[in-house]
Amino acid sequence: RNGRLSFNCLHYSVTESSGFIEVIIQKHVDEEINFGIRSIQGNAVPKDDYDPIDEVMTMKRSEQMRSVQIRIHDDDIWEPDKDFYVELYDPNEENKPRLEGDDTQTIVTIIDEDNPGIIGFDNREVQVKKKDGEYFELKIVR
Repeated sequence: RNGRLSFNCLHYSVTESSGFIEVIIQKHVDEEINFGIRSIQGNAVPKDDYDPIDEVMTMKRSEQMRSVQIRIHDDDIWEPDKDFYVELYDPNEENKPRLEGDDTQTIVTIIDEDNPGIIGFDNREVQVKKKDGEYFELKIVR
């Protein structure tokens, strides 16, 4: 864990039609902190599925939390759930490394609700004969 700065939640889920996701950063020390926040591509595509971010921020000594909104793109095409990552980094280092700790990276899952499908039974009718101690399977399909 990072003792200075972390995400409030390590996994966010958002529906595609929500328009944005808000990630929350917590500060654990009583000092001013300069940090970077950036999105990292997963199977969600930047600019198609979400607006990528890469910003440097400062949390003042009096601040304990900061929220950052990331725009989520909505379309009318059904797709499986997609993920991308958001991480905190040190903007003062040349290669801008991610801050240490498992809690300095979060995953965002975009849930597509465009065509959830239809749930029904595999057959319209099923005939069952009663026998003690026996069960039958009833198949549900999407």
